[in-house]
Amino acid sequence: MNAFQRKLRWLIVTGSAVSFLSGWGLLAHAGKPVTTTTNANSVQSQAVVIPSQLPAIDFNSLEANTGTSNSSLQALPSMPAITFSPRLRTAGS
Repeated sequence: MNAFQRKLRWLIVTGSAVSFLSGWGLLAHAGKPVTTTTNANSVQSQAVVIPSQLPAIDFNSLEANTGTSNSSLQALPSMPAITFSPRLRTAGS
């Protein structure tokens, strides 16, 4: 290994080490994330109530209203058909 390669490798090693240590130092001195002060008892008191039976969705009425302007649903755009062609293979390596 000649002198140029040796110097280049040492330059890469020292640059990587300095970058790692400076990044570590920057992260160590960065601001800490904000923590909330909720304890387990207050979280348990706010239980989510799930009804035992959900209302049924009438899909026929949703499809019937697609042409009106009062509908909150938007029709999906039509997608073009995708056609695949075989790959061209050559005799090269």
